[in-house]
Amino acid sequence: MNLSEVEFRQPSIEDAEICMEYINCLIDEDAYIAHLEKFTLEEEQKFLSYVQEMRETDRGVTLVALHDGKIIGICGINRDFMKKSAMDHVAIMDISVSVNWRGSGLAKLLFEKTLDSAKDLGLELVELYCDSNNEGALKFYEKLGFSRVASRKKHSKRDGVYSDIIILEMWLPKS
Repeated sequence: MNLSEVEFRQPSIEDAEICMEYINCLIDEDAYIAHLEKFTLEEEQKFLSYVQEMRETDRGVTLVALHDGKIIGICGINRDFMKKSAMDHVAIMDISVSVNWRGSGLAKLLFEKTLDSAKDLGLELVELYCDSNNEGALKFYEKLGFSRVASRKKHSKRDGVYSDIIILEMWLPKS
């Protein structure tokens, strides 16, 4: 695994099939992501249309990491759906990395590149939500500079078992 061989770019509608394969692999491994059911190609195309709309309206940025033509990571930093709101300085982040690339430094690099791509959006605060059982991810986010600010009790339910969701945030340096 060589990070210098990884390509980082914004996804397009044409990436629907490889995006679907990526997310469905995460679902198969029962990764700590919100989705529990596999995506269809049509659902992935709708998602990528949303990603494109967020980019075109300066509401967010999503980057994929590719290696050998396959997606190995994805990171999105997106504002609320509303066009103009009192929370325009806040965005929600989602990030995931393929199991074979975890611990390689890919997640940190993908986060940094996505945040750099989002710098012109005028963001001040980035939030993320993490399952309380995902201890490795929580430690990783704290190493990036995120702080735990709240939790939502029993906010996640997998196979009939509840877990808390930890809310983390990072204030961005003023440019």
